[in-house]
Amino acid sequence: MRECLMDSYIEQQKWREALQVAVALKGQYELYYSTYNPFLGLHCYKIAKLLQQVSEDTAALKESMKLLDKAIGILSVTHGSTHHCVVEGKRLLYDTGMELTGRKSSFASRWNTKRINRQSSSDINIPSIEMNIRISL
Repeated sequence: MRECLMDSYIEQQKWREALQVAVALKGQYELYYSTYNPFLGLHCYKIAKLLQQVSEDTAALKESMKLLDKAIGILSVTHGSTHHCVVEGKRLLYDTGMELTGRKSSFASRWNTKRINRQSSSDINIPSIEMNIRISL
């Protein structure tokens, strides 16, 4: 039920409300799904992107990076390291590191990611996997 509410807020571009619901759901995802469940990975990915959409402080961006790192780890196991969700996650992680530090991110060498320009908020999409979710932020 909360997932439908979160998706509804995302469809309406009510990012803060969607983030509140997503954060409330995270504990349930971690409780009911295994460590490497793709639904947990996608949920962490969604929260990270929502955090980046609504936050303006460094702490929220750092939390977003932690969630992206977790999502990439899970989705790499479940979908492979070349899957488009994993590749986009790595790029977003790298870009966030660049934004935070203003220099080459330590994640760049870890993920072997090339530098790309930060996407505008209208160009950011959460790629769909099993759940057919496509969200334009």
